[in-house]
Amino acid sequence: MQSILRPSSVVNASDLIINIKNQSINGSVKFDNHGTEFMGPFRTTYNISGDFPIDNNGTRINLLYSNSLVTPGHAIKELEVESKNNSWSLSITHPIIRQRVQSLKFEAGLNYKNLYTDLLQKAFTKDRIRSFFTDLAYDYADNLGGTNLVSFRIDKGLNSDGATQKGSRLSTKPEASPSYTKFSGRLVRDQSLSGWCDGCDNFSLFLSSNWQFSDEPLFSSEEFSVGGRVFGKGYDLGEITGDKGIAANIELHYKDKYSLFNYDVYSFLDFGTIRNIDDSEKGTDNEKKTIRSLGVGLNSNYKDWNFALAVAKPLANKPATQSDKDPRVFAQISYQF
Repeated sequence: MQSILRPSSVVNASDLIINIKNQSINGSVKFDNHGTEFMGPFRTTYNISGDFPIDNNGTRINLLYSNSLVTPGHAIKELEVESKNNSWSLSITHPIIRQRVQSLKFEAGLNYKNLYTDLLQKAFTKDRIRSFFTDLAYDYADNLGGTNLVSFRIDKGLNSDGATQKGSRLSTKPEASPSYTKFSGRLVRDQSLSGWCDGCDNFSLFLSSNWQFSDEPLFSSEEFSVGGRVFGKGYDLGEITGDKGIAANIELHYKDKYSLFNYDVYSFLDFGTIRNIDDSEKGTDNEKKTIRSLGVGLNSNYKDWNFALAVAKPLANKPATQSDKDPRVFAQISYQF
């Protein structure tokens, strides 16, 4: 958006011209150390998305392509592990309600995922997942200075176009069906503390929770995952995964939007629990798991660059790749275009 002041035909007045530029194509490149020690701590992720209006009522077509690369590390480096993740999504969104204080958006679309892992230059796992999804998201602002989001989503697997079959030797979960069904949702509240106490103008309280339910085994990439930047920050990415689960966190933020680098300092406490229903997991340590962590973090933006830093301490148990529960440092740098 660009604003321009120019002389007005009215005496002692000016005209304010606002030019709004709608950028339909967006992309990002991210580099972080949120990978696992075994698969490589450093990750590079590329995303390209397109967002195109198709009418005057807010209906849009969305395109997304994602590609991720991992660098093998630790004891398996000599095994020449190579993991590839190529995914794309095509969806359509429509605003059912569009108001200043509330909105209701419906989305439906298709997902295609191709996830391969090679070991010693030979195929080790191969998941080809095709699915249809619908999503309903409602957000609103209230009189207490808070904003809220409630969303509900259904994913239905499609047995088409070479989808990995149940019992496949290369499947990450041999008991998983290509025609799976899962339900998921999200609850978020961002509460401004401005006016609640003296000196609290820049403070806010952020609470969020994600959940997922399925009554059948799912492919690894479709499981509920805890561990990483959102929930379980003191643990490796996907430290625990399951067919169903729930996670939540609470964060206290201090934001300075007027500094050069637009920084946000926060403290957090989070937890997550999962459950697997595979016959092969029953009675094992993988059937049910829970993790918790706490720590502090920093987010900073400068133009199209973003930097994130977090120091997090595992609480429930030690991470699978660590010998203790000492605090860990995670960082991410990203560029958007």
